[in-house]
Amino acid sequence: MAKVDGPLMSLDASGTIGGAITFSKWKGVNYVRQRVSPYNPKSAGQTTQRTSFADGVSLWQVKDASTKTDWTDRAKALGYNMSGFNLFVQQYLSQGGDPTLP
Repeated sequence: MAKVDGPLMSLDASGTIGGAITFSKWKGVNYVRQRVSPYNPKSAGQTTQRTSFADGVSLWQVKDASTKTDWTDRAKALGYNMSGFNLFVQQYLSQGGDPTLP
């Protein structure tokens, strides 16, 4: 993926041109990539993964504010460029259950 400065001779660009390339922004960084058609496999493995991910998100949503702050602080302390939510779900998926702070 290429980073772009001043895409299309402007400060910002988003969207798809000619069904071929897509301009977007992620965390404040403009980028351009090849346009791909989404693929939605309904295999047993994919369905299991999606269910696990949804369970992790549901578990995060019932956590209290101080616990969420602890996860956010831990992600920063580890030098990760992710939110506490992302770290929590990552750990949930890798541990297969309610994770403890790493």
